[in-house]
Amino acid sequence: MRVDVLRILIDKELRQLLRSPSAAFATLLAGFVILLVTPVSQMLLLARLAGPGALLEQRLPVVGSAGEFLLYFLMPFWLVFGSRFVPMLTSIHTLTSERDQRTTELLVALPVSLPEILHAKLIANLLYAGAVCLPPALVAVGAAAGFVPLPPLYVAETLLLLALVLAGALGVNLMVTLLTRDIRASGNLNGLLLVPTLLITVVVLLLVPIPARLPVLGLLLFAGGALCFLLAVRWISLERYVS
Repeated sequence: MRVDVLRILIDKELRQLLRSPSAAFATLLAGFVILLVTPVSQMLLLARLAGPGALLEQRLPVVGSAGEFLLYFLMPFWLVFGSRFVPMLTSIHTLTSERDQRTTELLVALPVSLPEILHAKLIANLLYAGAVCLPPALVAVGAAAGFVPLPPLYVAETLLLLALVLAGALGVNLMVTLLTRDIRASGNLNGLLLVPTLLITVVVLLLVPIPARLPVLGLLLFAGGALCFLLAVRWISLERYVS
């Protein structure tokens, strides 16, 4: 795979995304609402229920203190949801739209290989989704610090979780793109695959002890995405994208 060609293709995909008002609006709105507005509104609700200055000590059934529930259940749940949902939207514009508009034949005529084209689309997807998700996620963590003291490694664990979920989402998006031929089918299959992702997230956040909770969740979701990537490349085949 030629690095210089890959760089040119990534730049092209990013510029194409930035020039698309619908892509920009949908991804920015989703990232803002899921990663910032929703968790902050739940912080305010928890603080109101717990009373002034008592959020960290307030006990809740099953999940422990309200502070732990905020930092180790609500925040990572919405982080996973947002960092899985935003790449899904961007993949529709970078991957699925080519098949939906039946312009994949034009890709074959380019002096580049199909793996280079698809890898460039995936990397552009990752970079764009990361740029959309990172700012609201950091602001939400900063807002949480105003309610409860953050553990020393919490910010690093949150960033690791975000990176692993975004990277794992690429494999899922590639598999979905190869299995579907239009935007509607892609959205339906992505939505279906989002359900087990959220179920795994809830189970891990409830059962895994706090010190390992966020890293274990990130590694599990990354492993699932890596499995989808291998299935797409080895079993489904990249050539299906232009068939």
